[in-house]
Amino acid sequence: MIAKNERKKMMQSYAIGPKMVDYLNQIGINKRTKLAKADPREISERIHQVIGDPNISEKQVESLGTLIDLAIHRDRHTGKKR
Repeated sequence: MIAKNERKKMMQSYAIGPKMVDYLNQIGINKRTKLAKADPREISERIHQVIGDPNISEKQVESLGTLIDLAIHRDRHTGKKR
């Protein structure tokens, strides 16, 4: 379960909305630090297993990679600890 304050931090990472936070929570990524260390293809595969959709496009993997990059970028440029 994602703690309320961690959910808020994750939502502050650009382009991460409530639905994506819920998906991330379902696959065990409950902190932005875990997201920043994750592999986009692995995350995509795990999310698709949870939602029951076997079709994974390269665009989806690329989008998750962007979310990971933004989570890292946000922390580095705000000076906030991850």
